Amino acid sequence: MFGSKHSLLVDPSLLLALFFLLLAAVANETKPGCNSSCGDLKVPYPFGIRDGCFLEGFGIICNDSYSPPKPFLGDLEVVNIFLAQNQVSLKNFVAHTGWGFNVTEDANSVVSIDLTDTPFAFSNTANKFTVTGCNSLGLIQLGVGEGSTGCFSICSKSNNKSDPEGNNNEPCSGFGCCQTPIFNGLKSLATTIRNIFNESGLNDVLNETEIPASYQCGYAFVVDITSYVFESSDLDQCSSSKIENSRVVLDWVIGNQTCEEAQKNSATYACKENSNCDEYDPDNGVPGYRCSCKQGYQGNPYLSPGCQVCNMDKRI
Repeated sequence: MFGSKHSLLVDPSLLLALFFLLLAAVANETKPGCNSSCGDLKVPYPFGIRDGCFLEGFGIICNDSYSPPKPFLGDLEVVNIFLAQNQVSLKNFVAHTGWGFNVTEDANSVVSIDLTDTPFAFSNTANKFTVTGCNSLGLIQLGVGEGSTGCFSICSKSNNKSDPEGNNNEPCSGFGCCQTPIFNGLKSLATTIRNIFNESGLNDVLNETEIPASYQCGYAFVVDITSYVFESSDLDQCSSSKIENSRVVLDWVIGNQTCEEAQKNSATYACKENSNCDEYDPDNGVPGYRCSCKQGYQGNPYLSPGCQVCNMDKRI
């Protein structure tokens, strides 16, 4: 006995077209007609390069005097934009003491940055204030009138480098490197570094006439803890490209309203279809909100048509 089988034939070109339509919907990250990149950096909305392509405060300066072009927020170089985390990574800015003791404070020993009146704040979950050196006191001024904190980094007398126990890659516990957290919503800071002992004081402490570089030079910087891991070799000389090329992470926040307040005005509310509104830090009185895709969706929550369902188990 013969039976018959029926099958549904689907044109492969139709499947391909549907696939690319879905891909385009998920990957829609810029406004129509706007540049999607600057050099090697993808620039998703709410960021943008030209007028009309970004939310207020999210304009990227694409400096094409470099090859490839480099993106900047003001004078801060952008390394990466993490849309899902509402964070942007910047090339770091560091305070450091130079070789020698004849200058107690120079132009490089104090570094400040002010994010007031911008949508950005230093991330307290991604960053820590870090100081390196064997004779280093680092201070960080937390905002305007908010006080200061800091830490000091020393080395053992028996080991004029950095790890007192003879172990390499010692974490930042105060020997060669120290760290302290920053608080959430921090908009401005100033980092300062100086030597704890002067030259004559170190001669007495170390009982040596030649002072190693690790006692004369140090760094103070707020750093993304995933971009910098302390090693004893970081103190071998007065210049560290590893430190100078580290990164700092900023959170971004939309406006200064709660989600409930922002949702009352659909014309200015930033979160689009299939997205969540997440208040930045209501427990500590830090205003503003961010947008994120609902579970099971992906895409750009700031740009219509919003986040799109993404389920690779579905069959056409």
